[in-house]
Amino acid sequence: MPNHNEIYQRLPWYLRYPLAFGLFLLALLLRFNTLPLESGLAYVTFYPAVVIGFYLFGAGPGTLVAILSGLAGSYFFIPPYNAFANEFRPYSSLPYFFLSALLIGYVITKMHEHLRLQQGQRAKMERLQRIYAAVLEADKLISQKLEPASLFDEIVKIAVQYGGMKMAWVGIPDAASESIVPRASYGEGVEYVEGIFISMREEMAEGRGSTGTAFRERRTSLVQDFLNSARTRPWHDRARAYGWQSSASFPVFVDGKIHALLNVYGSEINAFDDETVALMEGLAADLGHALDEYNLAQARRQAEAQMEEARKLADTAKNRLEHLLKHAPAVMYSCRVSTDFGVTFISENIRELMGYEPNEVIEDSAFWLERVHPDDLPATLEGLKNALNGEFYRREYRFRRKDGVYRWMRDEAAIIRDRQGRPVEMIGYWGDITSARELEKILRLRQFSLDHADEQVYWIDSDARFIDISENARRKLGYSREESLNLTVGDVDATFPVEQWGEHWQELKTKGSLRFESIHKTKDGRTYPVEIIANFFEYDGREYNCALVRDITERKILEHKLMQQAHIDYLTGVSTRGHFMEQAELELSRAIRYQSALSIIMMDVDFVKRINDSHGHKTGDLVLKKLAEVCRQSLREVDVIGRMGGEEFAILLPETENDAAMDAAVRLKEAICAAKVPMEAGLPLQITVSIGLSSLASSEDNIDVLLNRADKALYQAKENGRNTIVGFQFTEG
Repeated sequence: MPNHNEIYQRLPWYLRYPLAFGLFLLALLLRFNTLPLESGLAYVTFYPAVVIGFYLFGAGPGTLVAILSGLAGSYFFIPPYNAFANEFRPYSSLPYFFLSALLIGYVITKMHEHLRLQQGQRAKMERLQRIYAAVLEADKLISQKLEPASLFDEIVKIAVQYGGMKMAWVGIPDAASESIVPRASYGEGVEYVEGIFISMREEMAEGRGSTGTAFRERRTSLVQDFLNSARTRPWHDRARAYGWQSSASFPVFVDGKIHALLNVYGSEINAFDDETVALMEGLAADLGHALDEYNLAQARRQAEAQMEEARKLADTAKNRLEHLLKHAPAVMYSCRVSTDFGVTFISENIRELMGYEPNEVIEDSAFWLERVHPDDLPATLEGLKNALNGEFYRREYRFRRKDGVYRWMRDEAAIIRDRQGRPVEMIGYWGDITSARELEKILRLRQFSLDHADEQVYWIDSDARFIDISENARRKLGYSREESLNLTVGDVDATFPVEQWGEHWQELKTKGSLRFESIHKTKDGRTYPVEIIANFFEYDGREYNCALVRDITERKILEHKLMQQAHIDYLTGVSTRGHFMEQAELELSRAIRYQSALSIIMMDVDFVKRINDSHGHKTGDLVLKKLAEVCRQSLREVDVIGRMGGEEFAILLPETENDAAMDAAVRLKEAICAAKVPMEAGLPLQITVSIGLSSLASSEDNIDVLLNRADKALYQAKENGRNTIVGFQFTEG
């Protein structure tokens, strides 16, 4: 049964007083219905009402019932004692009922408080016993040095079995999901945490409960009325199914950081008093301490394992060092930094490398300086002097073996200094690089040859990236070495379809070598034609293309000139007879295929022989040039002009019927008549032409037929007196 303190907490004053007044009315109703009006047994109903009022609603509402009972007894009922049955009866009932009711209420209240105090002390003793038991169990956990998963399982059991909680769980902060993830749970209703989401972020509703708050604020967080708190609204339905009335979360610190959170639930409102909170905080602290102990133990074991591994590595390193000093291709040494640079230690492989015994080197303070090649000694000593002011010494020089042969040596050493920074010793290694120097000379010669050869060399991998390119190729393209190593084929080849690189590589791999022409593009955007010989090879498990590239600009210019000579008449700039015939054949095929018109004009300069005889062949050439110039200006771009020989020209008119061709011939003749050929002396020369014309009549016609018809018409024009136009006339039969 709830005590009156709980009633006070659950019911506000404006509900307790009306309920007390209703209790009095109920007592009054029972008085009228159960006892005669004359009876003086008012206490049968009113005293129980007073007792209930004090017990359930507190002293205030109980006093209200007592006053009302006194008034009712004074005015409506007979007092229970005859001593007061006189004329003062109405006034004697009031203090009697009131004082007796207050006395009963006082006694009831004190008895209840005494009982509650005893219950509290008993509960406190039980809590203290649980705390003591929980502390003992937590101490056992620490001593056992369990792994984290087992620690979590045990701590939630302690919280429930000894801490008086209904359910407990441990959560771990997960930075990736920004949530608290359950790792262990125990008690009634552990299903509560299955699939639960608790955010670390305050702006989310799932992050405002006791767990999220404890994580952010790094302190204990309580919710004493779980089902009525706005902070726990996202979990009300879930918690109601298990009867949770309060919750608390306690951070577990490891190395000053929150490693986990201990979350507990009670089935009563205000379940977390000071002792319970202290118990749970102690458990959280013990858990953190146990985790610290586990980490320390792990670190200790790891350190011991590392020390053992380090000892083994040290032994191995010692053995390796001894083996290295004996068999390494380089000699290890230490020497003084005085003027003679006398050797204080040298590895035994000096015997195999240079033919000297170690003691010969150490005992002779001038050993090293006496055996450096005289030509290399000044620079070597200067390098040593400079090294003493720095940290490292690097030098290559020739050194005399015991058999008198000089070998190239690489000498590298570090300068050891004291606390004042003064050099005290030099430790380094010494190796024979004679073969490397010879190889380097050969490589430099090869590289020099590649860089100065006419062909440019490109090394390309299977992803179309440049591994390297020769110096002459970089100069031609305008890129630095660093820039060239970031280029691909698509950056340099202006015409190669990069999306077809895979097919190209497969073809190269199959055939081994490919020769083709392309266009290369320089850094500033200029292009030039190239001939490429691509060569496939494999090296060290990878596939490469070594491409030899030659600039063929001059060859292309020469080819273009030859083509022009073959296609363009050198004097007039129009097509030669051969090129004209090729173009005419193409246009005739197109006309027959698409059933379009086609006409041909044959044109001859009148009296050319007279012009040559009178003014010379140079003037005759000027006449032919002028004639070609007028034709280009008067005709369409699609019309083809050709010099068929001497002063005879042919003109091909695509998609032109006979009448339109006649109109074009008339315009052309008039334009030629109007043209003037300038002379070096005298008036300009005027020329005329005779023109013959023919048109495509059937699909059986060919160029020779059309030219023959036009030539016949031209002959007829000359017969008609020249400076005329004659179209070929078809006759039947």
